[in-house]
Amino acid sequence: MNIPYHIGKRRTFSLQYVTPDENRHKQVKKDFQTDSKVKELDFEAPSGNRLYLLYTSNIASTQSGRSNIVIETESAPEKNPILSHSFLSCYNGVKSSTNLDMRKQFDTNKIPELFERIQWKQTIPAVAGQLLSIPIIAHALPNGNHRSSISFVCLYLDYYSDKSNIAKDLVSNATLQKRVDEYQIESKCLLTVRRNKTKFKILEQNGVTSVERKGGIKILLNEYDLSDQMTGDDYSNLHKLKSQEFVESILKTLNQNHLLNTKDKGKSSYINHLTTV
Repeated sequence: MNIPYHIGKRRTFSLQYVTPDENRHKQVKKDFQTDSKVKELDFEAPSGNRLYLLYTSNIASTQSGRSNIVIETESAPEKNPILSHSFLSCYNGVKSSTNLDMRKQFDTNKIPELFERIQWKQTIPAVAGQLLSIPIIAHALPNGNHRSSISFVCLYLDYYSDKSNIAKDLVSNATLQKRVDEYQIESKCLLTVRRNKTKFKILEQNGVTSVERKGGIKILLNEYDLSDQMTGDDYSNLHKLKSQEFVESILKTLNQNHLLNTKDKGKSSYINHLTTV
């Protein structure tokens, strides 16, 4: 049995609550209605239980719709200014070539903190995997997080690679483009499970086999560990590993195998490079 994660046409509602208890469902619905628009579904699950689902859309989101915002990169933050400028420039580049929906309020002040979490002087794929994964997990941007983070990582790989423009290769190479698409779907599914493990566990225990995101992306519940022992950090570490494997596949496809075990030169070295390009 498949159930939707998103519903609604003009306005997107996301799954927020699942319960077999109708009275609990009614109480939680009242709580959500304080600051959200709410839709509900109920159905008889294969287990025989009736499940009650709540979907919400935040009333306070004033930036829904197409974005005409260009993020200013001239006024650099005090912490990690060069890396933050580079990351936001990648976002502006992605936004200028596509129509992005603004999903939430955007606080650029949080971006410099992302680069405090990077462990430098590891292998190049390990560092690149972090540079890719950490902004995506944090949902640092209103939208376009995957495309912007991939663009950002391509700049990092350009520093070490024999190639001059890996981002261009990702577009022109059909094999790489397919891998990019696969990575984005895999990433979105994993992070959706990370945010919704408890809800998805209830669904799976009642015979639901898949949850479908908008765009037809199906999350097969039996492919994920929904046990109580699996923590948010465990999912984050798995995402970093998948991101590193994605980077490794790019390097192999572009015949840059010599970089797979090459050690990153460190944060200062890369920042110095960015100031000269």
